[in-house]
Amino acid sequence: MRIENITSESLEGMSDAELRYLRSRCLNIYDRYFAESDVQKAVGMDRRWFLTKYLLLRSEMENRSIKLFRERPLDVEVHNRIFKASIWKLDVPAMGDMIAIPNYVSVCGEFIQSPVSVEKIDVIIRTAKEHRNEAFEEKISTLIKEQTNKELSIIYEPKGPGRAFIPLFDLVLKSHDETRKVKKLTATERIECDAETARIRENEKLPLAGEPHEFKAAKFTHPNGHPRCLICGDEEPVGKACNMPEAWYEKFKWDDEEAWTEERKKLKASGKLKKSLASDYSVAIKKPEESETMIRIPVGPDCEVTATITIDKAQGIQALYCGKIKKIRTYLFDKKKKAWTMVSARAWIKEQSAKAEKALGEGRGIGGERQGVGGAEICVCPKCGHEEKHERNVPCAKVKCPKCGTPMIGKAQKKKMLAKTEKGTTTFKIIKVDKAKRLAGGIVYEPETEDTQGDLASKEEIEKMMHGFMKRYATDSKRIKINHQGKRYHFPIIEACIPEKDIVKGGETIPAGAFWLMIHISNDKIWDMVMNRELEGFSMGGHSKARA
Repeated sequence: MRIENITSESLEGMSDAELRYLRSRCLNIYDRYFAESDVQKAVGMDRRWFLTKYLLLRSEMENRSIKLFRERPLDVEVHNRIFKASIWKLDVPAMGDMIAIPNYVSVCGEFIQSPVSVEKIDVIIRTAKEHRNEAFEEKISTLIKEQTNKELSIIYEPKGPGRAFIPLFDLVLKSHDETRKVKKLTATERIECDAETARIRENEKLPLAGEPHEFKAAKFTHPNGHPRCLICGDEEPVGKACNMPEAWYEKFKWDDEEAWTEERKKLKASGKLKKSLASDYSVAIKKPEESETMIRIPVGPDCEVTATITIDKAQGIQALYCGKIKKIRTYLFDKKKKAWTMVSARAWIKEQSAKAEKALGEGRGIGGERQGVGGAEICVCPKCGHEEKHERNVPCAKVKCPKCGTPMIGKAQKKKMLAKTEKGTTTFKIIKVDKAKRLAGGIVYEPETEDTQGDLASKEEIEKMMHGFMKRYATDSKRIKINHQGKRYHFPIIEACIPEKDIVKGGETIPAGAFWLMIHISNDKIWDMVMNRELEGFSMGGHSKARA
């Protein structure tokens, strides 16, 4: 049977084997042409029309209790429609499209009789003139002029042309691609929703967000109406467990809640599934807390966390870092990496504080020369060597060399151009955005600019970093992370260069020696974060050893 001939009546006359064969054909068509969610039409078939036909087939198979050995992406998409239709008794995509006003735009007048000699084309739009839409007129004019190279005369007539005409467009009502409830938020709810979204963004940076964990529903949903996880921000998955292996989601039928509940209990009992965010990785804590897997000790002020940085990977020590004030807010001690206790974690923090105070008391920076309590006494240019007397309370990095314009550094820093305790990053804003092409470009690293560890990199070191990155990208293109955390994404690189001279991109100057990068962002969620300015720049994270 052909797909277009599928009806409830025709399916009733088919055998079980024929239904299975027909389903196999539908699965092949879906996997080949409609696997990408943004494909709405292929091989002469509309996506909604195809899903509606498959929905009839699945309904007949379920009525006969024909067992499916494995659910496929097509089944999941159809299940969502069945579930929503059962709630509202409506299947919006199945309604299809309908013509509201036939011959809404047409050509008439002298052009019908003399298409070559006439200078102007009369175009009739079937609506009142007070409903005039200039943008719509412009689109119609562009389309017709591209083919005829003639000027247009737009005429508004609700009744349509009264003489011979050439119909161009019908006014069509298009049904939505899914059945969903749209709820408008009040001003108070909008504030709460934005605050919850900000909390999810912070939670996504924490270790648990990338590990298997029980789905924890947020109060507010995604814009598409689907529930979102308060821990990782993903939509509610089958089985209500996030980040599980793909095969796990196929263990039971999607609506067998009893089986999924029992499965989650087993996973939680074995420790393979984390229970919640609050007991392990909550961002906003004001006193030390300990769970089965993590110890958290706040040490800094109540500030906005911008990154989770690694202090000692081998010992499982991380920290929540406030980039705006350059302070650590909370230390995280992973008990799976080392047998940390609250006592040993506190002792480690106390030891680090004592080392820092001793270094300050002796007047020495890490790996540098004697500076005294007041910091560096001389600012030196790392490029030409010019020295200036240090102005108290003004960082040397804020002072430019009067000879060559390079940002200066404290004299004690001169010998440790790339010194790092563990991991440092420098963030530069996105300079150029092409909305139509979904391109975002910016500086990844700029020479002689401090990172979060207060370190600098020369042009030669940046070039070495870029070459290493591009070589690795050639064999493993999933190398870009969001805020240095979680899963890696593949974003095609459109431009990558280190200019020998200053160049201008997006109206701003890219200095010589800087690493410029432009990528194409295909992921809808990430693109929305860029457009909403939740992601504002690129940064290069790396590890290196201090040089004295």
